[in-house]
Amino acid sequence: MRLLFSQPWMLLGLAAAALPLLVHLFLRPKPRPLPFGPMALLLKSLQYPTSLWRLRQWLVYLLRTLLLLALAAALAHPWLNQNTPHPSPLQGEAATALVLDASFSMRYTDGLQAFALAQKRALQTLDALQESEAFSVILCNGAHLPPLPLSHNKPFWRRYIQEAQPSFLPSLLNNCMESALRLLQQNPMPAKRLVVVSDFARHALHLGLPPPHMRDSDGNLLLPWLVLYPVYEGLKPPHNRALLALEAESTGEGGHFYFNATLQNFSPTPQKDVEIQLRLNGQTLAKTFVDLPPHTSTRKTLSASLSPNVGHEVEIRLAPDGLPEDDAQTLWLRPRGVLHLLLVDGAPAADRQADEAYFVEMALAQMPQARLTLRDTQAAWRENLSHYAAVFLLNTPPPPTEAVTTLKNFVETGGGLWLSLGDNLQLEAWNKTMAPLLPRPLRWLKGTPEAVPLRAREAKAKAGDTPLASSPFAKLVAPQSPHPLLLPFVGEGLEGLLSARFFRHALLEAHMEDEKPMEVLLRLDDGAPLLVAHTLGKGRILTYTSSADRDWNDLPLRTAFLPLIQRSAQWLSGSLLDKEAPSLSLGQSLRLPTPQNTYVGPHGEEVAPEPEGAEEVVLGPFNTPGLWWPKGGGEDAFPLCVKPLPQESDLALLDMEEVRAWFGNPPMGETDGARQRPLWTALLLLGLAAFCMEMWLLIKP
Repeated sequence: MRLLFSQPWMLLGLAAAALPLLVHLFLRPKPRPLPFGPMALLLKSLQYPTSLWRLRQWLVYLLRTLLLLALAAALAHPWLNQNTPHPSPLQGEAATALVLDASFSMRYTDGLQAFALAQKRALQTLDALQESEAFSVILCNGAHLPPLPLSHNKPFWRRYIQEAQPSFLPSLLNNCMESALRLLQQNPMPAKRLVVVSDFARHALHLGLPPPHMRDSDGNLLLPWLVLYPVYEGLKPPHNRALLALEAESTGEGGHFYFNATLQNFSPTPQKDVEIQLRLNGQTLAKTFVDLPPHTSTRKTLSASLSPNVGHEVEIRLAPDGLPEDDAQTLWLRPRGVLHLLLVDGAPAADRQADEAYFVEMALAQMPQARLTLRDTQAAWRENLSHYAAVFLLNTPPPPTEAVTTLKNFVETGGGLWLSLGDNLQLEAWNKTMAPLLPRPLRWLKGTPEAVPLRAREAKAKAGDTPLASSPFAKLVAPQSPHPLLLPFVGEGLEGLLSARFFRHALLEAHMEDEKPMEVLLRLDDGAPLLVAHTLGKGRILTYTSSADRDWNDLPLRTAFLPLIQRSAQWLSGSLLDKEAPSLSLGQSLRLPTPQNTYVGPHGEEVAPEPEGAEEVVLGPFNTPGLWWPKGGGEDAFPLCVKPLPQESDLALLDMEEVRAWFGNPPMGETDGARQRPLWTALLLLGLAAFCMEMWLLIKP
């Protein structure tokens, strides 16, 4: 039994009870004694009435004090919280299934964690059962594990309840209660009992779904004893705020980022001056404050400059409340540095659109971090390649042997190289000179017999000489490779690739004895590779078997050309994935091509890849928020960022009368939860009685 107050700060008004006494002590007149003989007999005759008068005055003071005390205490809204030792529905013998809510919302702590209260209630239920009663616990933690069978092993169930922990996952009580009833239906005991211990948050129980039920062997509906234990009954309801989303937005200026955080206050009261921290690699970088109106979401933006080509753990954190796990979110970023790119133009022209490097240069110029250097074939071989992240050879004649050796050393030390063909191609010379850099030797050219540029054919078609449609062409097939360079080419992005026409392209040798490992990223509908990726030492090479301008194809006129060239430059320079680690929601799994490493979570838990077919593995589910790192991934490894689910942050509670009505009024038992007895009505009546008594004493002659 406890005495609690809804408005405890109103108890400060109890100090007003001292006012009548203070007024009496400080304002009463001080008598001045004057000796006068004839008054002695008169004073003696008034001695007895004076004592009655003083008694009545003290009663008035006491009644006034009682009035003020009762009024102040009533304004504090006191009530008496009474607990009964055991619930009455646990007195009868029955098979019992207890649904213990262990979802993320049960981590809420206000002095005592909600799940700890649920564990205590579950243990009380277990202690109240008879030895002959079968018992089981369904841990409703979102893991979707099959329930343990009913048994009479009370020590086992005690350990099971004590060792249980709340998860980070959401759970649906509807499904857990269905599992519990199926378990009870299999038990031969005639009486059944379903006990549910939960916070009964609105997101945990969907009252729009049909209530769970069970039937006997004849198909008749069975109504078990239903015992509901809301953990917050008799306690202050939970109030929560949360950081729902965190996004990084690059400004394109030297690693400067904006971090956009979405906050929401789920409580009915406003929250003033909530502190927000921006933390970089575990150190607080900036602080700010925000006001959160009730039941409202707010967006807050912070900024920071990050060092390029280095991984950074960025965290936005709110001042912790009762559910601190949803007050922070983490991103992992490795900002791209400035990309210095060398474009070697093998066919410069006075007309810029006829220049071999025009379309590639225009595409790369749209990248904020790109710094372009354009050279012809004579000046390019005098450049110091160590200053560049990648080199683009665009329809160049066979380079000198010394230049090829320089290019080979450049790639082996980590540089990137793009090779595209054109009218300057000399098959034998290229195969002989460029052999260290080609994935396979070039076999022959396929396409129109005459090497007439596409723009010239278009001009003839407009003049009516030769229909453009009469020229044979090849088209791309949908890419099958999961290569990161091709990630944008899905849906509408894929149409820009598939609509391109290729009038001429080179074929590679089909098989070689000492062939290099390579990956075909794009393939034409005649089976010929169009874009081939392979590695050399620490560097990467992309071989494009057609021209990078409009001479042999019309891809530069398609929407897919710009992202293809830009992502090629990023992949060649090793910065394609250097923006943000991939993220997924809590409880999700990933389907990836083999091979994959085991991932280690923020608390040391591990998720190993499970084979799914011959070429894929499944990683997950990831059940803990935070950064998951590949085991033994090295310095270039990327983590996975697992984010919490926002719906569990809303701790609004269901009305228990609605819950009982939803069950269809089965046999219900009184819970041993707190019974609240309000006392403010009695205090107001006491104050009214004191006021009436005071007035009666004052007007009584």
